[in-house]
Amino acid sequence: MVILAERTKRQKDEIFVPVKRTGTKNFMDVPYERKLEDMASGYASLFIRDLERGYREDFIRAFLYEGIASVENLRWLDFVTKGSSPVSEITSWVRESPYNPRVFKKLYGLEDVKSVFDRGFVLSPGAHAIYLRLQSIIRELPAIILAERKRLGLSSSQRYVIYNVGAAYALDAIGILLENPELQQLVSFVCIDPDEESCNCAEKIIREHNLDRRAIQVIVKKIENVRLFAKADAIMFIGMACPMPNSIIQRSLKSMRYFLKEGGLFILSTVQEKMLYDGPVLDLVMWSAGWTMFFKGDEEPGQLLEASGYSHQKNLDWEDSLGHNRMSVGRLRA
Repeated sequence: MVILAERTKRQKDEIFVPVKRTGTKNFMDVPYERKLEDMASGYASLFIRDLERGYREDFIRAFLYEGIASVENLRWLDFVTKGSSPVSEITSWVRESPYNPRVFKKLYGLEDVKSVFDRGFVLSPGAHAIYLRLQSIIRELPAIILAERKRLGLSSSQRYVIYNVGAAYALDAIGILLENPELQQLVSFVCIDPDEESCNCAEKIIREHNLDRRAIQVIVKKIENVRLFAKADAIMFIGMACPMPNSIIQRSLKSMRYFLKEGGLFILSTVQEKMLYDGPVLDLVMWSAGWTMFFKGDEEPGQLLEASGYSHQKNLDWEDSLGHNRMSVGRLRA
């Protein structure tokens, strides 16, 4: 009994500390009827297909009625993450580190998933919205770059410098340059991420496509450790703020003003409440593993920019086509 008590305490330490949060909604706030609809959807059924019967009941009870207030409601989590070949690689990675970049190789389709459970992740509305977010950035950002170049009066020999903070595989910057080859002579993406594996993957893709190295470079560091050689005309902060409470987002926005020219643009992506209502089963799985999202209301992203020293440029904002991810644009005030 002592051993069981110690294990129970360890489970609580491992599971409940990372998922504590306040001031945001989660799957328990979604109406019961909507949860039933989502539970019957194709992607949600994949999460429970390979669960043993008792664990399946735990999962459904946690989702529909009780939340994750007890260790018993999370027994399925141990089942899908235990062992050297877990039922869910994605959940196992996230449980170890919510910022694990290997997850996005699966979500972006750079690697195939190996299990039915992980197919549930990939086929969920939330995962599809991550791909749509990428496509929306590739579609929308070039026009903003060209408009800003015109506003600044840059010559053809001057580059518009963008710091892409938390760039991971830099697929947004790479995609923009591939879709708009003329920008290779006009822009310089500085893609910054502390994860070496992600940066190596980005470098490989850049080499494969023979992209101009003056148009894109990759730095394996945290932004605060980057030696400043020039302030940026714009900063991209894509995906990084999604699991952050507002207080930490504001702290990040304020600290990055140092890296941005006066009047420069800050592009902040946030995850909106629509993602929660479109996929509450996914939110249960993410909450359980400690990969929690801080869903924003319609006005919050702009308010965060305004409170952090930026003028919200609402006319430049855009969303992915599902409305799950909002890209809000602020201009650094003097």
